[in-house]
Amino acid sequence: LNGKEVPLRKGSVRLLTPADIHSLNTYEPMTLYNIEFTEDVLENTVDYSILKHIQTCDLTLTDEQLSEVLPYLDSLTNESSKNDENSARFIKCMFECLIIALLRATKESIVITSAGGNIDNAINYIRRHFREECSLSEVASAAGLNPNYLSEKIRNTTGYKFTDYVAIHRIRYAKNLLISTDIPITEICYLSGFGSFSNFSRAFLKSTGKTPSKYREKKILTSK
Repeated sequence: LNGKEVPLRKGSVRLLTPADIHSLNTYEPMTLYNIEFTEDVLENTVDYSILKHIQTCDLTLTDEQLSEVLPYLDSLTNESSKNDENSARFIKCMFECLIIALLRATKESIVITSAGGNIDNAINYIRRHFREECSLSEVASAAGLNPNYLSEKIRNTTGYKFTDYVAIHRIRYAKNLLISTDIPITEICYLSGFGSFSNFSRAFLKSTGKTPSKYREKKILTSK
């Protein structure tokens, strides 16, 4: 996971974002549930909590917690093979129950103070689309906000200017690709959402203090 070995054991739960580079190696039989979802399937209160803690969520459920979660996982698995008019509604309900059960396991409160519905939508949009152009006007339009107002609220909510906040996600994704793959650095630049290699190199050096090629040396040194 992002260039590091992370063991899986009974009850392990990992919540990953599109920026997390990962592969799976198994050495013995196991049952693995893999659920892909976008943030917009959740209610705003639950959604914001998940996004806030998604990077630090590293759970190993107890047997009691696992017994609470497994019925939701089995229901989702069974329902995914059906295709009737009620399937989507049922899946959404079961998925929200699953997320609430996981939040309980992290001992985090379900009631989260939100930055505001439209601002949350804008932040979620950036997290989903940072690898694309993701301009201020595009994000503002998606969230139904005035661009100038959005720019001010992003700074107040995250502590970063809009362009810097988008760059943070792009640099993090690039770092993961550099140490977890052999993709050429020039290609990583564009996969991460940067429009030019010079902008990528400048932003990367500002964020990490290293050039992309120097940062990739971490992968080479680790593999020796």
